[in-house]
Amino acid sequence: PPDRYEFLIDPTGQIPPDLLGRNFRVRIPVAATSGRVLVVPIAGLSTSASGHTQVDVIRANGEREVIEVLVGLVARGLAEVTPLSAQLSTTDRVVVGVESQ
Repeated sequence: PPDRYEFLIDPTGQIPPDLLGRNFRVRIPVAATSGRVLVVPIAGLSTSASGHTQVDVIRANGEREVIEVLVGLVARGLAEVTPLSAQLSTTDRVVVGVESQ
């Protein structure tokens, strides 16, 4: 796909004179989910040696577990995920970095 797309904006009404010559930002959604989804920070995603995408979580009880996920829509630093190898809950904390010493 090209790096740029051209759009023609055709106003449906009269543009007020005080807005002529001004700059505008136009947002065009290119994808959206059909409802609520489970998301994690992109920084929490990693790839296993076998090429599967995964998240490392800390459960509410303090246990740590790596869960294989299917990644969906990605936007604004978050990724939609569907857990494949185990349950994933909104109470789980996603590991996004490890402190080195």
